[in-house]
Amino acid sequence: MTRSEWRTRLRDALLSLIQGQMTNDDFDCLYYDEWADSPDRAVAEIGKFGWGLYSSDLPLPYRLTGRYAVNDRTRQVAERCLLFLANDLEYGWPEAPGQVLERAAGGCAISLGLPLGIALLLVAGLMLATVSVIWFLLLAVPGGILLGASLLMLKSCADRERGPWRRYWAAGDREAWPFLRREEYSHCSATSAHLDV
Repeated sequence: MTRSEWRTRLRDALLSLIQGQMTNDDFDCLYYDEWADSPDRAVAEIGKFGWGLYSSDLPLPYRLTGRYAVNDRTRQVAERCLLFLANDLEYGWPEAPGQVLERAAGGCAISLGLPLGIALLLVAGLMLATVSVIWFLLLAVPGGILLGASLLMLKSCADRERGPWRRYWAAGDREAWPFLRREEYSHCSATSAHLDV
């Protein structure tokens, strides 16, 4: 498949996803089969953007409509993605910071740290009412520390303004992504037919 064909297929699928015509499962299949490992970095990165618009963890497929519809800001980014894919520009952004460790840490905080911290605090409350202050302290202090650490970890994982992300966004104009510069976006926007999302 040529670069132009890949971009056209992704543009059509992303438009269908945003408009609620394609399910998350259908986009998932296309993303992993065609775009996740594309040699065209624009296709790989914009495909990842589309893949990030929904959750694959829900038991049934769904469309991005109603409560799942994308917000206006995300819709604007999607419009820029569609415009970028309609052109033959090179993708100029550097590699995005890796998120494997962040996602693993966030997963541990959500699935282990928060529930265990809450459970320890609840049991500590019961101990205070029935047994003694010492048991309360032995459970409440670690529970509070675990809960606080988990919340800080989640906040840190979600922070796209720190170190590596700050360097990434400094490479171009964040409000023009996937275009590197606002001038590229403005030029393509002025010379291309408007792509309604």
